[in-house]
Amino acid sequence: HIILINLINKQKVAKKLELSSYDEVMKLSYQATNLLVNLSLGVYGFYTIMYSFPSTTDKSFKTLLFPSYEPNILERITGYNAYTHFSSYQLAYNAWALPVGIFLVDENKIMLLHHVSVLTSTSLACYTNLGYKIFSVYIFGCAELSSVPLAIMNFLRDRPEFTRRYLSMTILYGIVKNVFAGMFLLLRVIIATPMILDLLRSSALVLYTSFWNLDDYVNVGALKIGVCSFNFVLMSILGFLQYYWASLIVKALAKSVVGGGDKKTKKKAE
Repeated sequence: HIILINLINKQKVAKKLELSSYDEVMKLSYQATNLLVNLSLGVYGFYTIMYSFPSTTDKSFKTLLFPSYEPNILERITGYNAYTHFSSYQLAYNAWALPVGIFLVDENKIMLLHHVSVLTSTSLACYTNLGYKIFSVYIFGCAELSSVPLAIMNFLRDRPEFTRRYLSMTILYGIVKNVFAGMFLLLRVIIATPMILDLLRSSALVLYTSFWNLDDYVNVGALKIGVCSFNFVLMSILGFLQYYWASLIVKALAKSVVGGGDKKTKKKAE
């Protein structure tokens, strides 16, 4: 982040992009850092799925994307410790992004809630045995690729005069919006929904068995119930945010299609 700020200032990028204040430079650096982190995690996540996931390639790929292929529910909840580092990367990034978003770049409240939820869920994944690490490679890795076009889109949207002045930027903005919509719906809704449901189902099953097994509750059940309850709430929040943003994207797409149809109808009528 600091390196990017210096590069933006020293290489006269700020002047070319018409950034008139240090706050704008700070926000651009924040967006660029977001882009680079998410691009790195996304590419690394897909690389891990394709080349580094253990066991037979076909079974492992299915196990990650469709958790029901992993028959042992305890393995889904407590296993796959080799992929804790995906949670660690997200923990580190969001621990940086949250204070920067609050104090330096005036991040919107929904994104701040997202940062807090991810911070907490990644902490549970890193520091407890009930971390659901089988999902980390995709949720904290691959799915982040959808945030790459979002960072570009936010940069162009925050600078409407600059975007409208150059035809290439206007065209780029239109392309990036559509790419972001497609990637978000594919990566965070269509593919991620089975994982979210399996996470909630697994947490609910652990809670159910702990509540009905008194000996288990007395020995280790209290901590287990606390962690799984917290995980259930956090995944519910993160899932709600994904579907909320997806609904906004679908509404925007529908509006553009309907709006485009209305314009064509008016032209024909004229």
